[in-house]
Amino acid sequence: MSWVNIASSIILIIGFTGCRSGKDIDPNASPVIPPGQWGMNSAPIDDRLLAFTELKTGELDLLIEAAFERNPDLRSMAARVQSTAANARIARADLFPNIGFGLLGNQTQQNFIGLPIPGAESDVLTARFKSFGFNMNASWELDIWGRLRRGKNAAKAEYISAENDFIYYQLSLAAQVAKTWAQASSAQSQLELSVETSNNFQTTSDRIRERFLQGLSPSLEYRLALNSSEAAQALLQQRQEQKEASVRLLQVLIGQYPDGKLHSVSALPFPNEPVPAGLPSELLQRRPDLIAAQWRLKAADHRLWAARKALFPRLSLTSSTGTSTPGMKDLLNTDFTVWSVAGNLTQPLFQGGRLMAGIDFSKANVQQALSDYHSSLLRAFNEVETGLQTDHWLRKRHDHLRKAAEQSRAALALAEDRYESGLADLFTVLESQRRQLNDATQLIEVRRLLYANRIDLMLALGGAFQSTKYQSAASISDPNLNLSPN
Repeated sequence: MSWVNIASSIILIIGFTGCRSGKDIDPNASPVIPPGQWGMNSAPIDDRLLAFTELKTGELDLLIEAAFERNPDLRSMAARVQSTAANARIARADLFPNIGFGLLGNQTQQNFIGLPIPGAESDVLTARFKSFGFNMNASWELDIWGRLRRGKNAAKAEYISAENDFIYYQLSLAAQVAKTWAQASSAQSQLELSVETSNNFQTTSDRIRERFLQGLSPSLEYRLALNSSEAAQALLQQRQEQKEASVRLLQVLIGQYPDGKLHSVSALPFPNEPVPAGLPSELLQRRPDLIAAQWRLKAADHRLWAARKALFPRLSLTSSTGTSTPGMKDLLNTDFTVWSVAGNLTQPLFQGGRLMAGIDFSKANVQQALSDYHSSLLRAFNEVETGLQTDHWLRKRHDHLRKAAEQSRAALALAEDRYESGLADLFTVLESQRRQLNDATQLIEVRRLLYANRIDLMLALGGAFQSTKYQSAASISDPNLNLSPN
């Protein structure tokens, strides 16, 4: 058997070994089967509701746009998208020939000793040679098995994944700004309530002081009134501190210096519309983070195929053409043309297990990407289910607190009238004031919780602020990059 036949047999054996098993992963195939409907009843999908239209104000729009312009973390994410876009262009370039141009200049000297020349047997003779030329070189690896195409598809999938991560980060940033703004608005309402309450306690304290000086009220009532007034002042300082802290956090998100000062914070809008949860299966096509996880899985699968194809032979072609002359004047003279064409077929035989280890590495990455996608799905479904249930219970709590606040206000007015008429004591008035403060405080807080939960729920459902000017990751990548998944 000739060496050619032996080599051919080895190539075929290893080639068939490289073809063993393997199946493309469908990124749209969910490892979690979604139920037919959510655990809590919800409204059908409504683009208007998913766009947060009922939760927005002009002030919030400006804050979100400021965050998109100045938030440093968002700029970092944009740079990551640029990096993956450039990497996709690099992987695409591997499919094309490499062509180069060169100019050559060479001068050599050779020594000749002991030549049989009469009279020069012991002399050192020298000769100098000059050559000039230019050449064009081309090399091209033929992607017979699709290894390079798999690498290109993997890079494109990673780009699409990064782009969707970028979009989801913008949604998350907008939601974070909205919730922090809601916290600042709630803190402002709590501060205003504390100011009103402090004034009421101070008024009560002043009246009791006059009655005490006139001998109409005992010292105990006067001291209790002073206690309530001072406690209200302490609460007022706490509310002021909380408001400034929430404003500073908001300023950090929008890229401003956190001095704790903001021109104005408007009142929170109340979410009256039903939750547009739709069907669980619709979640897979709406959430950018789930789409990103799908494409990370697809990219890992392409990398695994490329690692398998590395076991196959590689065929590359090289060619060169140009001129080689003894002088510059003949550099473009076609009579001095030189050229070469070559083909190279290489079959890896032994690399110390590197190629098989590369396959194992890629398999592990596929398993990791699949598990991460599975985890992302479960987390997404949990976020929606939790948000729906939280919305249900917060609304019930809000209704009870609203009624309780109405009753405590009426009870306070009645207690003050009865105290002025001598039909009730100061303890009843002070207790009524505390109840009214407690109910009003809880009502403000539950409204904030309702708003924040609705924001989280809209984000979990893949919603977005409709009028917000989101940046497209595609706009900062190569416009000529083909984003088709195949």
